[in-house]
Parts: sequence; C-alpha cells; structure tokens
Amino acid sequence: MTMTNILAKIIEQKKLEIAALDAQALRRAAESAPAPRDFLAAIKRRRFGTHPSLIAELKRASPSKGILAPHLDLFQVADIYTQNGASAISVLTDEKFFKGKLETLHQLRIMQSRSEAERTNHQLPLLRKDFIIDESQIYEAR
Repeated sequence: MTMTNILAKIIEQKKLEIAALDAQALRRAAESAPAPRDFLAAIKRRRFGTHPSLIAELKRASPSKGILAPHLDLFQVADIYTQNGASAISVLTDEKFFKGKLETLHQLRIMQSRSEAERTNHQLPLLRKDFIIDESQIYEAR
C-alpha cells in the first residue's frame, strides 16, 4: 500500500469520526477547561539550559510498521520521559491506524496533575498527535 493510499484511508476515517462528534458540546467543554500548559515556556526552558529541548512521543503502532510495542505502559514511559528531561510529551491519539486513544491524553493530564501535588517539578505540556482536519478535533483535544 502506498503512502498516498494510507493517507487517503486515514482522512476518510477521520471524516467518519468527526461526523460523530458534537462540535458545540466540545467547544463549550474546551472553553471551560483549565488553562493549557505553556508549551513555548517549556521549550525555551530547555533550549537555554545545558540540554536541547525534546518532545518525547508515545506511540503504539504505525500503518507502515504495524504494532511497535504491544505491552508498553504509556504512563510509565511518560514518567520516564519526565524524569529524564523531556520538555513536552506528544501522544498519538489515532485509534484505527496508530492504536492510540484520546483517553490516554486525558488520563495522562489527570495523572500528572495528581502527582504534581506530591512533587515540585513542573507539569509537561501534552500534545495531541493526530490527523487534525476539523476544528472540533481541537476542541476535543482541549
């Protein structure tokens, strides 16, 4: 399967997923969500330190390589990334082609918030990595 065919299939799947979303409800929820973490500040903090800024990625699979790590504990890996100086964490959320889940992004934020009360280090910005083709997906990620 060519890259063009894979991308076309992904976009068609995204259109189906978007059709099932309640854009107005997602927008209301996004507007009332807590303030986002400061991505630019996190990147600058590392850039001017002794280490380069690093956006670490949580990824279970890819359409071209298949399953990469079937038993990977994403939350444990995210903690390792945090402990080792990542500036931000990118979470693949596409379910069909990358075996990700939007829920992982939400759970990771909750877990970081809880553990933050016990630690003094900062919370890392979390990025949704997906095929974003509609503004409702941005509200959904927020």
